[in-house]
Amino acid sequence: ERNDARLYFKEYAMKAGVKCIDTEVTSLNTNKDNGELDSVETTIGNISADFWVDCSGFARVLIGPMGGGWKSYEEYLPTNSAIPYIHQYETGESPKLETLAWAMPNGWMWQIPTQERYGCGYVYSDNHTTYDKALDELIKNTGRNIEPIRNLKFEAGRVKNFWSKNVVAIGLASGFLEPLQATSIHSTLVQLDLFAYHYFSSDLSNIDFETSPKAYNKTIGKMWD
Repeated sequence: ERNDARLYFKEYAMKAGVKCIDTEVTSLNTNKDNGELDSVETTIGNISADFWVDCSGFARVLIGPMGGGWKSYEEYLPTNSAIPYIHQYETGESPKLETLAWAMPNGWMWQIPTQERYGCGYVYSDNHTTYDKALDELIKNTGRNIEPIRNLKFEAGRVKNFWSKNVVAIGLASGFLEPLQATSIHSTLVQLDLFAYHYFSSDLSNIDFETSPKAYNKTIGKMWD
């Protein structure tokens, strides 16, 4: 489902004139005078641009080296691990159409219905229990034979500067709270809306790189906090 969505948006964007280059960034080249990002070295060569949007997720390939910084939410959100798994519908089952979330000894669990199966998991703190114990809790509480997809590790928090120099971070590259998809989707849409409609124009010379990032970072930072 997720791959289908990516393919749809890729094809939609390319029809609108977006050029897709499939490669991996290996290093950054910054301007010695103003500190802006001039180009990136990739596995297929050098790529230059006037402005950059970092959508590299947890890797934060661009915003990290460009002064994004980090603000941890560990004090408020101690959960830092998740065990996602899939539970298939039984033959003839009428699935529960609402998202369920309930408390657990060391975190919380979720169950989200899709067209073909439930997406489930246990968000927990590895400072309060171990992976094996958390998995045992999950099996005992659900009564299911669970095959974890993986043990996902994360740190709740956000970058301090969502927009730094000529780089803006969007989505997971800008921060992460917990594995509730709606929070990531909501923050991504707000960031895109604010940036696209209030700051960005086809003429980059119209952007005030002194005041615009400060205002943007203050607004988006307040939303996350």
